[in-house]
Amino acid sequence: MRKRMLVIVLLLAAAVLAGCMEKIDKLQIDAPAYMYGDQAKSVEVTIGGPFSHADNLFTGSMRIGDKKLETIVFTPGTGLLHYDERNLANGEGPERTYLGLIYYDKETSAYAIEVTDAALYASLTGKKPEEQSKLIIGSPANNAEEAKAVHARLTKLDYFED
Repeated sequence: MRKRMLVIVLLLAAAVLAGCMEKIDKLQIDAPAYMYGDQAKSVEVTIGGPFSHADNLFTGSMRIGDKKLETIVFTPGTGLLHYDERNLANGEGPERTYLGLIYYDKETSAYAIEVTDAALYASLTGKKPEEQSKLIIGSPANNAEEAKAVHARLTKLDYFED
């Protein structure tokens, strides 16, 4: 009887622990996006990959316009990082590029990106890096007003609450 009770308790404990395991969502965002700032226009953005709720961390890929970024890492409310792994064949580590700030709402899949990387900026606007000024991408948005509203809402979220 004691052994049976011990087995039941262990099974219940295992079930509870399994329910507390890390939650990982597969993100696939293809919502309309709009960029504004120095230039205003619709831009195609796709984001795909796993999002770990325990670590509050996304690791996946992103396409912004014609620019395909294979390895992207971000924690909402912090920097959007791109790791270019083409150097790995030469025995070097991946090249890390800070693209700008990213704000992301897990509940609605809305995001806003404040682009600061000169190469990405030039790719999106066709302007030289020395002409770079503010450029923000907001989604879901079909125009500058909607993109500004998304950006304003997301920058007010508390991304680091306990």
